[in-house]
Amino acid sequence: SYKVARFIGLRLDLFAETADVDVDGPGGDEMLFAPDFAEEILAGPGVGRMRKEEFEELVLRGGQFQFLIATKHAAGSGIDAEGPEYQFGGFGRGGRRGKGPRGLQRLADLRQNLPRRPRPRRPRLVHRSSLFMARHRFAQSPGRLPNHRQRFQPVYPRRIRVHIRSIMHLAKWKLPLPIRALFFFISLTLSAQNLYLFSLDGLGHQLFTKSAATLPLKTLRNLAARGAMADGIQPAFPSATGNSHAALWTGVYGDVSHVTSNSQPLLPRAAHTFLERGNGYRSEQLAAEPLWVAAGRQGVKSVVYQAPQVFPFTGIAYHPNAVTINGYQSRQVAPHAILRRKDLIFDTPQTFHFKHGPLTFKGALTRDGLTIENIAVSARSTETEPPVKRPLARHFSEGLFVNSPVPAVVYFRLFEKSETDLLLYVSPIQELAISQGDATAMLRETGGVIGNTHFGNALTYSQSLETMELLTRQNARHTRWLIQHHTPRLFIGYLPICDELGHRFLGLYEQNDPAARAAMHWGFLIAERWAREVTPLVTKKDHFILTADHGMAPITNLVNVNELLRRAGLGRAATHVYNSVLLNTTDWKGGTVQNRDAVRALVQKALTETGVFTAFYTPEQHGDRYGIGGPAGSDLYFDLKPGYAVRDAVGEIFPPLDKPVGQHGFRPDRPDMLATLFVVGPEIRKGTKWPRLKSIDVAPLAAKLLKIDPPKSARGRSPL
Repeated sequence: SYKVARFIGLRLDLFAETADVDVDGPGGDEMLFAPDFAEEILAGPGVGRMRKEEFEELVLRGGQFQFLIATKHAAGSGIDAEGPEYQFGGFGRGGRRGKGPRGLQRLADLRQNLPRRPRPRRPRLVHRSSLFMARHRFAQSPGRLPNHRQRFQPVYPRRIRVHIRSIMHLAKWKLPLPIRALFFFISLTLSAQNLYLFSLDGLGHQLFTKSAATLPLKTLRNLAARGAMADGIQPAFPSATGNSHAALWTGVYGDVSHVTSNSQPLLPRAAHTFLERGNGYRSEQLAAEPLWVAAGRQGVKSVVYQAPQVFPFTGIAYHPNAVTINGYQSRQVAPHAILRRKDLIFDTPQTFHFKHGPLTFKGALTRDGLTIENIAVSARSTETEPPVKRPLARHFSEGLFVNSPVPAVVYFRLFEKSETDLLLYVSPIQELAISQGDATAMLRETGGVIGNTHFGNALTYSQSLETMELLTRQNARHTRWLIQHHTPRLFIGYLPICDELGHRFLGLYEQNDPAARAAMHWGFLIAERWAREVTPLVTKKDHFILTADHGMAPITNLVNVNELLRRAGLGRAATHVYNSVLLNTTDWKGGTVQNRDAVRALVQKALTETGVFTAFYTPEQHGDRYGIGGPAGSDLYFDLKPGYAVRDAVGEIFPPLDKPVGQHGFRPDRPDMLATLFVVGPEIRKGTKWPRLKSIDVAPLAAKLLKIDPPKSARGRSPL
């Protein structure tokens, strides 16, 4: 908000000064101060009894703090008898077209020794600016309320970074019209544009552009047609979720970032054996600066929601200028649960209780269904209406907020109820970790986090897809809340459902299984609803990047690499790590392999004899092409025949596969492994076609659109 003002040498403490609108009665002018300067005023002399604790309580009760109003009335004439009068403005709940502003609240009303004044009716003043031709709300105080015809100085939203007339007013400049017009266009040029970057896990380029399964994604297709689209992007090798997302955020592959797989070797090598594994979704082993840290280091406020490598909030993945939120690697108190009547403990013929993790919930049978901790859970049959216009997850109960052992919200869904049995779904109790502040307010206003869809034998495809609807609804609500309450310049979001659909149904879909084809269509209708909820948050001045981590391939056969190594006498010298082989070299703790090349040749020979492995790659020969190797990398990488994937089951070289599935992890430049990338925004020409890019090009592209430097270690290049 202050970049232009600082550029021309002004400190923009005062947003506006007006005598046309009175916040507490006639007799003086009101001055509108910026949020940062407001804290200086509160900490300075003459504030009287308005302590900082009361200011913080106002923020909690009134919503996001936006501005401070100071009146020029005499001390003692208003709400504070010991000094000047101050009032605060905040925006409360509601979406883009939601309930509107809460209005200004008197700070003294929050004191416990004074009675609470009734809140007046909220005015809805609409100002149509001749400069921007857009509607802006003005938060009015509980004083004299002007009518719609009254003139007033509009309070522009923070999205319009600098109002040039306010700058000139503060400086008391009397400049000719051409000079003022010049400064106006300078302010528009230098004003910060927002960037929204979303990763749809598993949305491959081939799947998005050529498969009929993704035809429901009309909103995303229309967006892609309005901007620039790459001919796919090459993920990391192996093409897995953890390391490919690390490449998206950092601009480097695993040889530099040290994130080489979903489950990767632990470092340093001298302190760990070659069999020990770490979690590639967490931030502990990340060795390269991610995009949100690079942005925060350069003064760009960021919010990162559910992205891999943000948790725990320490080390190279943390910056105080970035709010990071994670509900995957944080503490899970209880998983998804499916309960039958026999799983309930009945205290009386009508009342019962059951355990969900460490918590005990009490309930009762009702005519329409159940009540659980006073939450009504109505019995409704499985959803049959496609999720096109109806609300998502409409038959789930209201959320039950729990405080302990972690703040969370639980949902219930009663699919069946009869005299002898019932089928009850209980959502997981998952901590929503946040790097700054407390997530309780977000949970109470938007509901809980649902990490993944529940696919299990106890639910049908349709019932499982209802849990996907719940996940997607909550993801969209959280995204909207975070953008509206934190107003970041950079927002990074993540949605897992395309990957879940691919793993579960793609193999059957390619074999024309009717149930799988119907489930894929339904699932991508859910993804379309997410797009329709989220994309309206992006204005014409903003940029929107949609990308993914990898593609997906149908699988009908399995091969056991570790069993092949064991039968070749190499079980102690080598082990399988996600489409690669790691050798037990002497730099590992307890390592025994001294001649790396000789053992690697033996491994390659043992795998080649099966006829399943089609190509092999080494860090020495293919490191620059694929970013393989490094301290956490393997010694030999491979690709397989189409239709084959690796699964390490004990005792069998070719373990059976119950039914076809979808899988990734293969050579990253295979067409079915390429991920999606398209960009829309004011600096992107409509219909632009980019050649094939790499995942490491996304972070430099985002930095280019934000007009900042890319992450420190980035090796990728922006297509711009």
